[in-house]
Amino acid sequence: MLSIMRHVSVLYAIIVAFLPTSATATKIAVVVSSAGAGSDKAAAYVAHYLHYFLSEDGRYEVIDNNDKLDAVDPDAAKAFNEAEGLVKKAMSAYETLELDPAADYLNKAVNKYEHFVPDLIDVKPIADALVLFGAVLILRGDEEQGIERIEQAITIFPKVEPDPKVFNPSMRKVFQNTVEQVNKKAQGNISITSSPGYAKLYVDGVFRGITPVTAEQLAPGRHYVRLVKDGYRSFGTIVTVKGNKVTKLNGALKPTKKFNTFDKALTVASEALRNGNNDDSSLPDDSLLKFKTLLDTEQLFAADVRLDGERVKVTAAQYDLVNQKHFKTVSHVFPYNTQSDVFEREISDLLRTQFGETTLTKKVDYGAKDDESDSGPCMGMSCTKFKKIALFGGIGAGVVLSGTGGLLYWMAKKNNNDYRTTAQTSSEAPSLRSSGKLKALIGDILVPLGAVAVATGVGLFFFYNPSDAPVGMSQNSLGTSLSFGVVPLIDGGAAFATMRF
Repeated sequence: MLSIMRHVSVLYAIIVAFLPTSATATKIAVVVSSAGAGSDKAAAYVAHYLHYFLSEDGRYEVIDNNDKLDAVDPDAAKAFNEAEGLVKKAMSAYETLELDPAADYLNKAVNKYEHFVPDLIDVKPIADALVLFGAVLILRGDEEQGIERIEQAITIFPKVEPDPKVFNPSMRKVFQNTVEQVNKKAQGNISITSSPGYAKLYVDGVFRGITPVTAEQLAPGRHYVRLVKDGYRSFGTIVTVKGNKVTKLNGALKPTKKFNTFDKALTVASEALRNGNNDDSSLPDDSLLKFKTLLDTEQLFAADVRLDGERVKVTAAQYDLVNQKHFKTVSHVFPYNTQSDVFEREISDLLRTQFGETTLTKKVDYGAKDDESDSGPCMGMSCTKFKKIALFGGIGAGVVLSGTGGLLYWMAKKNNNDYRTTAQTSSEAPSLRSSGKLKALIGDILVPLGAVAVATGVGLFFFYNPSDAPVGMSQNSLGTSLSFGVVPLIDGGAAFATMRF
C-alpha cells in the first residue's frame, strides 16, 4: 500500500510539473471614479475588490497605481532588502552561537522595517525577524525581552511559526505559552479617520475597511497601520493598542506630484463610461490612452460608482489600450450596505459573470496575428471545456484502470488460493502460480495508473491556471500555486500535495 501511494505521488508530481504554464500575464490598471453624494465610500470598496479579484485572475498583472504615481518611497524597497540580508546574517551568527552580533543584526533589521511603515505591505518578514530575535535573546539569557519580541510577532502576525532549527523543545514551550497569553488578553480597537477621507485601511497588512472606520478585536500591543488612496502618498504609523480601549487616529495623506494628471485622466474615464457605447469596439475617448503611459499598462479596467437611492450602481468597462479597442461596458446594481462583505460578494459576481473567460466578448494575445487571437488557450479550446473533459476523462479512465486492476487482484487471489489447495505434484500448480503472479503484477500497474488518471483530471480541473483562467482560480502574484488532493484506491486512499512555480 505504501509503495502504491509513493508511486502515485511521484507520478502525479511529474505530470503536474510538465503541464503547460501560464503565458505572460497582461498588464491591467484599475481606476474607479465616484459621482454624487455619499458614493465615495462605495467607490473605494469597489476599487479595493476589483483590484483584489483581478489580482487573483491569472490572466492579469494588476498595476499598483501608487507605484506608478511615485507615491511609494523609492528607499523603502532598498531598506527592506537590506533588512532581509541582516536577518540572514543574524541566522548565520545564531547557528555559530554568536548571540550578541545576531541580536545587533536583528535590531537593525526591525528598525529598517519600521522606518518605512507606510510602504510595509507584508508583515510576515518582520514577524519572522521578531521571533528569531526572541530566540536569540532567550538563549542569551534575556528571557523577559525575548518573550516580549515573540509577543510582538504574534500580535502582528498570529500565524507566525517558530523555526524548528532555532527553537528547541523548551523554547517551543515558551513560544506556545506566549501564544496562549496573547490570546487571553483583552482586545482593543482603533478608530481611524483620514484626510482626505475614504482611504483604504490596512492593519498589519490586513484590509480593515474604508475610512472612517474602526478596526476591532485587535490584540493589545504594537500594530502597523497604513492608509492608502490612489494619487496620494501612503500614510503609516505604529499604534499601541490597549485592552478594552479605543485608540483614535487621524492620518493625513499628501498628494503626489502626478496627482493632478491622474485626477484629470480619471475624469476622462468617468465621462467615457457615461457616454460610451457598448456596441462600439473603438475607444470612446482617445484621452484614455493617457493611462497607457501614466500607469504603464496594456489594459484599463474603469468603473464609475454612484448611489441610486438605496442602491449602488457600478458601471464597468474594459479597454485594450495597446490596440485601442473597447471590450465591453456593463452595469451592475445591488442594495447599498456599508459592510465590506457585501461589496466583496457583488464585485466577485460582476467579474465572474461579465468579465470571466466565457463571458468576455474579446480576448487579446499581444504579438499574435489577428486570426489567432480567438484560439483557445487550453489545447486549442476554451479552458472551461478543457477542464471538464480532463475531469470526466480522468475519472472515467481512473475507474476503468483501477477497476480492471482490482479485478485482476481478485483473480490473482483466487489463483493463489487454488494453488495452495492444489497438490504441488499436480501439473496445474505451476500454471496457477505463474498466472496469479502475472495478474497481480498487472494489477500493481493498473491501480496506480488509474489513481494518477483521476488525480490528473481533478488537478487539471481545480488547479490548472493558464493566462486565460476564469476569475477566482487561485494563482498568487509570484506565479506559484499549492494544491492538495486525495486519490481513492482499491484498498484505501493516497493524499498528495504539489507546488508549481
